[in-house]
Amino acid sequence: MAYDGVEFANDISPSLVTISIIIVMVIIVIIVSTIIIVMMVSLIMMSIIIVTSNNNNNNIIIIIIITIRNT
Repeated sequence: MAYDGVEFANDISPSLVTISIIIVMVIIVIIVSTIIIVMMVSLIMMSIIIVTSNNNNNNIIIIIIITIRNT
């Protein structure tokens, strides 16, 4: 019975390791994808503001506020 318990533990531990590695990989992928999406949205917003700006100080302040909020 003791040997069966050791064998069972040896059989279940690699699967738990692989499941935990898969979960960590999924979490990393989700975090990286959200960071990329936020960066793309901020770049699009920055480009829109720079394109629509007429060299006013207000638009520069808006750009600074958006960059501070995105970080």
